[in-house]
Amino acid sequence: ARKGGAIAVETARLLNLAGIRTTLKVAGARPEGDFPEFVEFLGFINKNASDGLRKLDDLFRRADFFILPTLAEAAGIVFAEASSFGLPILTYATGGATDYVRNGVNGYCLPPGAPPSEFAETIARIHSEPAEYLKLSSGASLEYETRLNWDISVSKLIAAFSQALRHN
Repeated sequence: ARKGGAIAVETARLLNLAGIRTTLKVAGARPEGDFPEFVEFLGFINKNASDGLRKLDDLFRRADFFILPTLAEAAGIVFAEASSFGLPILTYATGGATDYVRNGVNGYCLPPGAPPSEFAETIARIHSEPAEYLKLSSGASLEYETRLNWDISVSKLIAAFSQALRHN
């Protein structure tokens, strides 16, 4: 519920109704209940195991969008991972999500509480505008290369510590 699964499912349903063939692939635990056939649960994927990492890489490579309408997210590392594959991201502007997703650059952070129809409309618009999709995909890759990776993050942290030590 906290990750916005019901919103993602309804978004996929609305896209299918609009004629945009959509399959929602979900990594992680399957909640109880019945789900439409366009929702595919993949179970837990351990990215620390070589087989799991291959599965996750394949999942990202085959995707067209990354949607995580999370209600709370402190540090969304998965947004950096999605950016590394050039995936346009859709999420809520909540918690740390806005540190990873920049509107119009590598995706969109919709206002908290935005309904699934707004997610679906945003995806449909991007889907129908190849130049917009390419801009977001390229932007996602660039965000990863210049900002959302461990080498850059660690370099910035070391620089901040060095500066703090010089001032003490």
